[in-house]
This record gives sequence, C-alpha cells and structure tokens, in this order.
Amino acid sequence: MESGVAAFIAVAAATTVSWLLYKLVVVPLHNAQNTSAVSQAALIGKEAKATLNLSKDSFGNIVYIVGGNTYSSPAKTLEEELILKGEAVVIKKIENNVFYVARKQQD
Repeated sequence: MESGVAAFIAVAAATTVSWLLYKLVVVPLHNAQNTSAVSQAALIGKEAKATLNLSKDSFGNIVYIVGGNTYSSPAKTLEEELILKGEAVVIKKIENNVFYVARKQQD
C-alpha cells in the first residue's frame, strides 16, 4: 500500500512540475519568438543605413530599426550606383533574404 501511495505522489509531482514548466517557460518563449519576427513585406519603404559600401555587383550591409530592435542584413543597390558607408537608404525589395536598396532622396 505504501509503495502505491508513493508512486501516486511521484506521478502527481512530476505532472505538476511539467505543467508549470510548460506554462511558465515554454509558452512565454513561444509567444516572444512570434512577436519579434518582422514581416519582410512590412520592411519595403523603410529607411536604413549602409554599414558597408553598397553596389549592384557586390554585397554590402545595412542596419534598420523596427520596434526598438536593430537588425542587420546583406544588401545590394538596385541601380548602377555606389552607396557609401553611413549613407541613408530606403529598402525597395527583398529577394532570397538580400535587401535591394536605393539612396534616400534628400527632402
């Protein structure tokens, strides 16, 4: 009889610990992952900054800020132009996770 009670208590404790881990760790991490992802379509037209020189023939790098988070991505220019490090650019399209940008027009 005592071993049956001990087994029941062990199963109940294991079930409780598993449920608590799921609710307090797994669910919040899953929700945080889903809310931090940014749709690529939402980035079209967004301003960014070149962190490496950009051209149509070679990869450079841009950084952009969404929701207070800074992201970095590989980039190329759409036109036959050279965009220097530090210049403001606008994201025009994204293909295969490569951002195609153009120099931001001065107002």
